[in-house]
Amino acid sequence: MAFYECKVLSYICTKCRSKKINKVCQDSSASYYNECAITAVCGGHGGNDYMRSQFGSDFIAQIALKNVKSFVKNIDPAVIKHNKEEPLKRLEASIINVWNNTAYSHFRNN
Repeated sequence: MAFYECKVLSYICTKCRSKKINKVCQDSSASYYNECAITAVCGGHGGNDYMRSQFGSDFIAQIALKNVKSFVKNIDPAVIKHNKEEPLKRLEASIINVWNNTAYSHFRNN
């Protein structure tokens, strides 16, 4: 199977209203292209009560890229063909677990 060349781009656009009131954008995105194309787009909570949301959304975008790259590199295609739900659930759980630990560590240290 050929992987056709493409470019991957992710961009977060901050609302004009948020810029006017000097509000930090709480959304994040990250992308990767090499042997596969991956884009992670993560929305923060967006409310004033969530002063660390921009960190959490950035953490999850980076963690998702790393874990998906590892998943693609290491998964046996026969496993996905036979039962795709279980490996995808494990991937999802690994992303959430690393994010929980990273967010808690950031909270504790800041």
